[in-house]
Amino acid sequence: VWSLGTQENLLPRLRTLQLPVLWLAGDGDETFARLAREGAAALPRGECRLVEGAAHRVPWEAPEALLACCRTFLNRLEE
Repeated sequence: VWSLGTQENLLPRLRTLQLPVLWLAGDGDETFARLAREGAAALPRGECRLVEGAAHRVPWEAPEALLACCRTFLNRLEE
């Protein structure tokens, strides 16, 4: 059910979102890093960050780097 092969491709619908979106993936996960780059590029206000040293489970593999990415993103929204 959760496999990417069975999910609907929602990439075209992303272009309609006007809110800022941070798309994160581990730099060691080739598939999701590619999807993050493509997804962020499709968003009018999308941003992609690849977390160095993490693969598929970024929150568990690099929690401090994940937190830093989120803080940076949110701080820029306040400016």
